[in-house]
Amino acid sequence: MWSIKAIDMINNNVINWSVSLWYQLLGVKNISIARRKYNWFFQKLIPLNFYISKDIYRKNGIYLVIGGAGGVGSIWSEFMIKNYEAKIIWIGRSPKNNILQEKINNISIKYNGICPIYIQADARNSNILFSTYQKIKKDFDHINGIVVSTLSDYDLSFKEMSEDLFINILSTKHDVSLSIEKCFYKERLDFIIYFSSMISFEKPGGMSAYVSSCTFSDAFSKKINKKWDCVVKTINWGYWNIGGGIRISSALKKLIEKRGVESINKEEGMNILKLFLGNITEFQQLAITRTNKPEFINIYSNKEFAIVLPNNISNIEKNILNDFNSLRNLKIPLKSKYTEELNYWIIRLLFVQLRLLGIFKVNCNYLKKNNAIYVKNQAGILDKYIVWWKEILNILHEYNYLITFQDTISVNKNISDMELSYTKTWMAWKKRKTYFLEKPETHTLAILVNDCLKELPKILHGDILITDILFPNGSMEKIEGLYKNNCICDYFNDVVSNIVNSYIKNKIKNNLTDGIKIIEIGAGTGGTTSTILKKLEPWSNYINEYCYTDISKSFLNHAYKFYGSKYPYLVYKLWNIEKSLISQDINIGDYDIVIATNVLHATKNIRNTIRNVKAALKINGIAILNEISNKTIFASVLFGLIDGWSLAEDTYLRIPGSPGLYAQDWFLLLQQEGYHNISFPVIREHKLGQQIIVAHSNGIIRQNSFNNLNKDNIHSSSLLTQNNSYKLK
Repeated sequence: MWSIKAIDMINNNVINWSVSLWYQLLGVKNISIARRKYNWFFQKLIPLNFYISKDIYRKNGIYLVIGGAGGVGSIWSEFMIKNYEAKIIWIGRSPKNNILQEKINNISIKYNGICPIYIQADARNSNILFSTYQKIKKDFDHINGIVVSTLSDYDLSFKEMSEDLFINILSTKHDVSLSIEKCFYKERLDFIIYFSSMISFEKPGGMSAYVSSCTFSDAFSKKINKKWDCVVKTINWGYWNIGGGIRISSALKKLIEKRGVESINKEEGMNILKLFLGNITEFQQLAITRTNKPEFINIYSNKEFAIVLPNNISNIEKNILNDFNSLRNLKIPLKSKYTEELNYWIIRLLFVQLRLLGIFKVNCNYLKKNNAIYVKNQAGILDKYIVWWKEILNILHEYNYLITFQDTISVNKNISDMELSYTKTWMAWKKRKTYFLEKPETHTLAILVNDCLKELPKILHGDILITDILFPNGSMEKIEGLYKNNCICDYFNDVVSNIVNSYIKNKIKNNLTDGIKIIEIGAGTGGTTSTILKKLEPWSNYINEYCYTDISKSFLNHAYKFYGSKYPYLVYKLWNIEKSLISQDINIGDYDIVIATNVLHATKNIRNTIRNVKAALKINGIAILNEISNKTIFASVLFGLIDGWSLAEDTYLRIPGSPGLYAQDWFLLLQQEGYHNISFPVIREHKLGQQIIVAHSNGIIRQNSFNNLNKDNIHSSSLLTQNNSYKLK
């Protein structure tokens, strides 16, 4: 038996098709796999908790149901007549027979004369459908919604099925979808809902034509959703013991029972559909099935869950942050003229310190292909520093301390004896260090370079940690100069605080202040916090909470000692941004603004990290990220020795040799994860080493640890109302 995979790629994808990669792909449950840039994407079904934004159905609304006389289409029609006295128009291929007329009569009797109007027309043909549409418009001046509920005969096996039968089954959704696009694109609809099937995900053998029609319909719905102004959604129904569900074979029914699948009942099916259509967000596709054995669902995962927040924001609020004019008044700093000279000294000191480990001797050659591991081991450098070590070799090559010739690497013979000498180098640095200490922008850098590189051999051998030097006795004082009273850091912190200020001012201006909540991730020594809190002082009556978080309680205690009770809305919490919010003391979907300065890059999986950022935001809430825009010698040499610097498991997304991301990769990643209105308000200043990213949440939250979710009440709002914050005392 063949194993078939469908791989969706774009033209500029370059893949190294190794045997191991083929085996990995064959081991994936999914038949369909997508490749975008360096990422593989697989479809997955996860449990969902969502909320209705508004009732999209209208009293006395006019609705067109294509295939409405069938099972689920008929159930929906009755639901709408019963609850909304809706005018329902059924379009079907078959002529009206006695059975169909009896069904219509029964509905009429049941609902005091209100019943569907049946029109025979082949909706696969766009000309016929358009002609039918024109006739309908003579009787009704508008159509409020369209339900696509088409279904054909089930497949035979490939061996038994003709091409004509395959095309006929496929056409019930394929051709009908194309006809709808041609005929109704000018109609001011409230919604289109495509009734599809769980079979889109299962893709069982023997049902290829039906699977093809459903997967096409699912994809086409997404396309229309991007083009049309109305709500366009797809619901993938599980098993119904009506209509097409009755026609399945006895063998398939036994298989369904064995897998724990039960029939969806009318009331729950229609209520969930109403909730789904009424959730006016980017939440576009929903699968629904009733089962007591979810492990049998092919691509189901209970290791995570999703929440779709209610979209109750106004058009004004959607555009609450539509410009960054206030940033024009900020003074843009110049790049430090001392950077290159300080880089020279960092590399020179680094080189003589590494030579103390018995490596990089003059006239000693190393094989290029083995040099990284071999020389590291020869020097006794711990394995945990391998990422740092490889980047250091690149830097030493870049600055011509090492040269490559054919297959060997050696020390550059043009390096002077003075530069090779440990004693002379440190004596020269001691004199020049005084000069750097006198300059505000290099004062802290000079201290850290001196103290960290002096102890480099001990750090690399594991005798001490670099954090012992950066934070002596747990004190933050030594590094505060990196983030405070530094013109470049101050500028980017000012950008963040001005964006926060503009957001709040616009909220107040439009009477949208119901208690603004802000949370800062990895606030550390408070370099960004102090700037923002000063900006917030005029608006203190409008601030409900500013949550200062970090992974270390020592930083929280440091902040509490510094700020005390000056800001009554300030609370302090531990937050590990790599973990799901549900397992921590952070409320889901609760904050208007999330701020993070130089912290997100220091995580293993940046995609998971920004999902956790989004989980804290309200719908349309903003994330303001202050992140490194490129790598620097100082950060690579010193911060590269901090354990968190080399955590990244997704190096294909990161700047080579650095945990940071380039702006274009931030944009793509945030877009893929459901952020919108993504902007880089000071993109011209990225050359200074930092970048500011602003992105709005679409309200769709994805989290790990499904076992912590309240599964007994899947529509409960308890996740959004927990109140468990605390203040340090």
